[in-house]
Amino acid sequence: MLKYNKIIISICLILLLGTAFVTSNKLISNEAARTFYVEFVSVITIIFISINFIARKKPFLLKLNILDILILGYVAYSIIRLFFTPYVPIINDRIIVLVFLTLFYFCIKFVSLKPNLKSITPISILIISFFIIGTLQAIIGIFQAHNLFGFYSHYFLTTGTFGNPSYYSGFLTPIFPLAFGLYIFTEPKSLNEKIIKYTSLICFLSILFALPLTKIRGDWVAILIATVFILFYKYNLKKYFHSFTKKFVLVIVSFILVLSLFYGLYNIRPDSAFGRLLIWKVSSEMVKENPVFGIGFGRYSQVYNNYQANYFAEKERTEYEKYVADNVRHAHNEYIQHFAELGIVGLLLLIAIIYTSIFKSKIIINKNYSPSVQSGFLIPLKAAAIAISISAFFAFPFQIISNQINFILLLGIISALGFKHNITTSSINVRAAKIIGALGLIITSWFTVELYEKFEANKKWGIAYYFSSIRIYENAIENYESIYSVLQHDPEYLLNYGGTLSLAGRNTEAIDILEKCKKKSSASNLYILLANSYKELKNFKLAEINYLHASTILPSRLYPKYLLAKLYKVSNDEVKFSRIAFDIINSDAKFHSIAEKQIKNEIKSLLK
Repeated sequence: MLKYNKIIISICLILLLGTAFVTSNKLISNEAARTFYVEFVSVITIIFISINFIARKKPFLLKLNILDILILGYVAYSIIRLFFTPYVPIINDRIIVLVFLTLFYFCIKFVSLKPNLKSITPISILIISFFIIGTLQAIIGIFQAHNLFGFYSHYFLTTGTFGNPSYYSGFLTPIFPLAFGLYIFTEPKSLNEKIIKYTSLICFLSILFALPLTKIRGDWVAILIATVFILFYKYNLKKYFHSFTKKFVLVIVSFILVLSLFYGLYNIRPDSAFGRLLIWKVSSEMVKENPVFGIGFGRYSQVYNNYQANYFAEKERTEYEKYVADNVRHAHNEYIQHFAELGIVGLLLLIAIIYTSIFKSKIIINKNYSPSVQSGFLIPLKAAAIAISISAFFAFPFQIISNQINFILLLGIISALGFKHNITTSSINVRAAKIIGALGLIITSWFTVELYEKFEANKKWGIAYYFSSIRIYENAIENYESIYSVLQHDPEYLLNYGGTLSLAGRNTEAIDILEKCKKKSSASNLYILLANSYKELKNFKLAEINYLHASTILPSRLYPKYLLAKLYKVSNDEVKFSRIAFDIINSDAKFHSIAEKQIKNEIKSLLK
């Protein structure tokens, strides 16, 4: 029975790993499609586990090690913090996915017990599937770069199925060291070992060709350090650095090399690097205001742009800072974003999880498997965890659902292989198991109904967005209105709905929706749409406030300033018009285009 349970759960886990390939042209985004997919797979998994609990005839032990407890502590703290977070609903996709991925963490741990490279086991099937998925994504990226076999990316050179090179690179980053490590640690004696060795070889070589095409420098650094970590253990390089002098020289040389590397990478795309520095500087203001518990779970993207506007409004900033400022959803540093959202408590929990998984996991002496067999799993897994934790300094892997799945996979297997001692052990008797199973089925049934309703609402949202894009506004509004009760807490939906109302000239209704959206979003376009509607209703004061806020968020963009200039002209405020007009004419836009020339020419004609 245990064997069959592992097989079924392994199938569910393989389905979960396939999330990266989920796309949909019926929903508002591929990330939304992937979220629904993960939730549907989770429902199937929970139903199976619940039925299994109800059918149990024997008690079982629940064993938790230090990593398990830290992960549960992180989830519990996030949920508690959510209860005290304004404008974020208690039941939202982000917290639901976090809970489901925690469940999958324990499922991964369950199928990963008793590793064996010599025979085909659930864990070997899981890892081989992981490599196949990584290889396919790498091949798609390579094809996109060369426009082969119908694969191409609309806006970037290489994006895989993600539509964004940063998402794509973040997905591949932990797979490379895991594949490389298993390749060099595995001795191909049995059929299973040969399959693992050669699928890992194909995988890491494919990624080696694909990853440079993304130009995501932080991930290059992450992979380099993870590779050095693997080679250090494989060839026992520690034996060459016994004396203090050798260790000191190693540290100095490494420090110089790292500095040189970062300087070289910075100069590849300096604007991008400086933009991150600006984001981190602005994010520090959030941390200063809420250092202990943060601004709240899931609030970063909702408020960041307002902090950026305050930063530029506070005093005169450098032209370069104005130039690199952009709309921001993620901090491009997971540790800073966690500090901002969850405070020092959430940050320390995250660091503790990463530190424990890498530095506290050890090879367990098992009479059935040699230490070399277990190290063949554990060292590459730790290297992959190192890669994703370093990538997290420069990107946002924990905000993208496919990359979250990768991280959970690594943690689950490390927990199963690297921790001998359990902090707590509880016996779950048959009656308790049946109650848990029954509750699981009841909650899952309720959630399935809610999930289906939300899925259908999202499909209508996609239809409404399409009608709006082709300017059939009344049809779009009809669809938006019909799903308001389901999606009224989603800031993107409110922005789309309010924006369509504004474009359709239904300005009073637009203001009502957009003002609600303003509590959940700080997108510069939101303030432009609000200002447009206030302007049409002749409320020039509120129109001015919102145009000014939009232009302060993005001080190098001409469009908000252009709309503000036209407002001053309509309201006959010649003094303010002249001031903003000269600012537009003398400005150097971040993106040069025909529109920029048209704006400047129109403003010049209005000055005459």
